Amino acid sequence: MGTDVNPKLKEMLKELHELAHQIQEERNRGEPSLLNLQKVHDKIQQEGKVSPYYKSRLKGMYSTAIADAQAEAQLLQQAIDKIAEIKSYRNKTVTEPKVPVMRRGVLMSMVHKDAANLPLWKASTRYEKPPPLCGCLQADSSYIVPKGKYVAALVKGSEGEDNWILAEVVSFNSTTGKYDVDDIDSEEGRDISYKTHTE
Repeated sequence: MGTDVNPKLKEMLKELHELAHQIQEERNRGEPSLLNLQKVHDKIQQEGKVSPYYKSRLKGMYSTAIADAQAEAQLLQQAIDKIAEIKSYRNKTVTEPKVPVMRRGVLMSMVHKDAANLPLWKASTRYEKPPPLCGCLQADSSYIVPKGKYVAALVKGSEGEDNWILAEVVSFNSTTGKYDVDDIDSEEGRDISYKTHTE
């Protein structure tokens, strides 16, 4: 990336930087609570029993530690969301032309790198269920893959056989229930477009 950074991207990076500072401040603020909690546990172990005094003190200390941890977790979630927003924005604004020929090894390295940066889902409560498309959970039937997403698509080849390909979603036709996709691994060095079923 050159010195000319997109102003919107620059603003989002600034917000992420501020969030990182807030996370560190929150962590520093909550650290004394954890240290005090550890000291109380050490005293209890030395005495070999939990007196009513320590029991009530521990309750208050745990409540404080939980509140601190929740505040830090909330800031971490905001940072994760901001990173996802930055990634999405950068993917939308990339204007470089497609590389005409790309070796499979390079392509697989790109896929592997993207997979390592997949969005992270974190439950806000103990009983919250993960959303569709998290891990192996299937999307609901009304879900439409957004334009520009990379997918594994099952398409009909030139001789009528079914093939799995790495593809980029171009569009979705709601009347036919099919996606238009571009093969990003075409060996001929040119874009090949397919229509594929949603199933």
